Amino acid sequence: MSPGRTINMQFNSRNQAIGKEGRKLSSFLGILARNPKLTPLNINDWRSFDGEQKNKLVELVRRKFSIPAYGKVIT
Repeated sequence: MSPGRTINMQFNSRNQAIGKEGRKLSSFLGILARNPKLTPLNINDWRSFDGEQKNKLVELVRRKFSIPAYGKVIT
């Protein structure tokens, strides 16, 4: 991934990332998850992260990937 360049994401009808972009997002999320400075091993549940930690991770993803800020509620 080139620095400063964002990847436009494509989603299917279930709002799942698809295509080459989806694979890149999945790979990037895996890299973040394996980084102990960003996602410490002693935190087992996403809900245990404080707001600042969550916002930092979301910002890292949004710098690389163009993802809509809205979501679709599935019941």
